[in-house]
Order: sequence, then C-alpha cells, then structure tokens
Amino acid sequence: MRRLILSAVAAGLLAAPAAVAQERRSQDSLAGLITFKSPSQNIGCALAVGYARCDINRRDWSPPPKPASCDVDYGQGLTISRNGSRGRFVCAGDTVLGGRVTLRYGRSLRRGSITCTSRLSGVTCKNRRGHGFRISRGGYRRF
Repeated sequence: MRRLILSAVAAGLLAAPAAVAQERRSQDSLAGLITFKSPSQNIGCALAVGYARCDINRRDWSPPPKPASCDVDYGQGLTISRNGSRGRFVCAGDTVLGGRVTLRYGRSLRRGSITCTSRLSGVTCKNRRGHGFRISRGGYRRF
C-alpha cells in the first residue's frame, strides 16, 4: 500500500517526462514520506520533506472550476510544496485517503520544511515561508 501511494504521489509531482536529474529531485522531495488521516477519517494526507497533500472524502464546499490543463480528477484536496507560494487544488487520478497513522487533534507532523497540524477545525499544512492550506468538511483556505 505504501509503495502504491508513494508511486501515485510521485507521479502527481511529475508534470511531464523528466530527465534523470529532475526525477531525482522529485524523489528527494518525497523523502521520509508518511501518510496519515484525521481522527474523523474524513481527511487523508501524504507528507514528505518537500511536499504535503491532503484529500477530503466528505465536504460541504466545491472547488473552483476544473482548469483545462487538468485531465484527471480535480479539487479533491489541496497541496503545498516546500517553495510553494500558497496551497493549490489537487489535480490527480489517485487519492491519499486511508493512511494507517491517525494524527490526533492538537498534534503535528513535520518533514523538512513542511508541517501539518490536525485540529477539530481541520488539517493545516504549511511550509517554512508560511504558505499552505487548511482543509475541513466546512471549508478550505489557501494562504
């Protein structure tokens, strides 16, 4: 299962056929990958040294319209990279729901420069620059 999620997340990071050096950078950004879920099991996340992504199962909001550049599922979650300027909506044909680890409310996980925190109000992930997202059943915020 972990290998499947890792492969799917890595595939989502590679937008086009890549040279070996670019592929190595993408693999490096997935160092220390961990998947987790919220206590409600409604939010599932993948967190690595250079990347965080959280998907949501049930939500009371809709993402913005799907861009023409996305030819798979869109808006099922949010993502941030170590150098990202703000959270972005996920464009991927996979999911990170169903992690084995439950991140209890009030707890945080950190990989490299990205930290994700679980609260009753949802999951927040941000990079060292202070950019990221918050996702919950009731809404989302990109910052």
